[in-house]
Amino acid sequence: IDLPPERAFAKGVLHFFITASVCVNFICVAMVMFVTVWGSGKALRGLDGSMDYAVDSMNDERTFIFTCFALGVLSTLGCMFAAAWVLMEESIAMCASVFLLTTMYMVGSEARRIRNRFYVPPGEEVSFNEFKRIDPADEIARKTLRTGSASPFKGLRDE
Repeated sequence: IDLPPERAFAKGVLHFFITASVCVNFICVAMVMFVTVWGSGKALRGLDGSMDYAVDSMNDERTFIFTCFALGVLSTLGCMFAAAWVLMEESIAMCASVFLLTTMYMVGSEARRIRNRFYVPPGEEVSFNEFKRIDPADEIARKTLRTGSASPFKGLRDE
């Protein structure tokens, strides 16, 4: 597509938003992949306590990931906004801009509304500390007493 040379500012904004959109969306996808793969790997294959650590750490990464996602969405809409002013006649670009600005507002306001609906304030989150107090050796001893066997695995499989 040949871009009109008389719209240099709009072309510069378009190029900025194209670059920002690709970079920020790439960072978002990469971070989600890293957190999902490595976080779940730590939770499933790590030492005792790894699951709590992994879940808490994955939770800590949410803010950065959501920020990248929001910037990626807004950058993509910014691309469309700038492209409207580069490629369209002014009256059509004005209509497109109204739609795009409304979309930007709706994305922001709905994200805020939904976040507030599901936000868990500090102090109200579930704590799994009671599970840390359970000693696996005590559980094996209870199982031994219940089954009357020295093997804690008796009764777990058909013999």
